[in-house]
Amino acid sequence: MKIRKLWEIARETFYLLMRGPVFLPALFFSIIVAAFAAIASSWGVAEFRKILFDIGSFGFHFIGNLVAIIWSIKILAVSRMEGSLEVQLASPVSRSSWLIGRFAGIVLTLLLTGFLMLAIWQATMLLTDFGLMTLSEFLSLTLQILGWCVVAAMALFFASFCGLITALFASFSLWIAGLLTELIADTMGHDGALSLQIFFKFLVKVWNLQSFNRGPSELMDHGLTIFGYTSLYGLVLMGFFISAASLSFTRASNLAS
Repeated sequence: MKIRKLWEIARETFYLLMRGPVFLPALFFSIIVAAFAAIASSWGVAEFRKILFDIGSFGFHFIGNLVAIIWSIKILAVSRMEGSLEVQLASPVSRSSWLIGRFAGIVLTLLLTGFLMLAIWQATMLLTDFGLMTLSEFLSLTLQILGWCVVAAMALFFASFCGLITALFASFSLWIAGLLTELIADTMGHDGALSLQIFFKFLVKVWNLQSFNRGPSELMDHGLTIFGYTSLYGLVLMGFFISAASLSFTRASNLAS
């Protein structure tokens, strides 16, 4: 019965986001980025395929993570602002189950968005005579979709106890921080403070969103090992953020009552 209720909440969330004002614009901008990548690849004197993939991968990353943050915060924070949250929770379902069902719906919508963006990307490659994407290119973009889900879980965590503006600011800040930890750790010399070196090495272990931005060449060199490790890392992060979000969401309800 509980699984059925979770599925109903997830399906409702899926249709709600599909009909929302973000889904179609995200696909539209994906087409724009793919077209720009195809044009820009013709400007280079060599490595046309790499230029095409790098530009497209950047657009894939930016659009997907932006959509993940907006959807996650909208589902909870906006419902709270509009006063509809209490009505939605009037049915016999716990707050944690409601939150998990919402996240499941967000993930389903992100997976559909990622599939359609992959289709757009593949069509662009075929139209520009680059042929089918390689396995390493496909795995690289698949890892990015997993990264979207991690960012969505993180944004839902902030939305569970913050207002709209605060949740947006915190989510974008932590997203950018996750992209910079590996860069800072790699560029930090041995002459720096030992405490800072240890701190950033720790951050790279626990919050490194660059793990989901591995290029095709890196995945080709390491095979499926790095793909499996990163997938496990992403699942652990999602589990942590959703557990923390459920705890804070339930605690907020108990304090209010």
